[in-house]
Amino acid sequence: MRWPREWGARCRSLRPKRYEEQLSEQLQQALESRVVIEQAKGITAFRRSVTIDQAYHLIRGHARSNNASLRTVAEAIVAVGLQV
Repeated sequence: MRWPREWGARCRSLRPKRYEEQLSEQLQQALESRVVIEQAKGITAFRRSVTIDQAYHLIRGHARSNNASLRTVAEAIVAVGLQV
């Protein structure tokens, strides 16, 4: 059985739109992660009286030690005051 030619064209035209939607969603999630990580770095730097770079290393170390994502740790720092 052959599909009508227009079905194939329709399927091909939908692929880029789906791809663009997925890419847009991934970029939005990355931006949101970046924002919360930057906030957590600032909070940690202030609380611990360290540089932003040192705060990042503290957050990253905590995430690795607890088998958690950097974003999850950052969200906990911002939302509930997690101390690292």
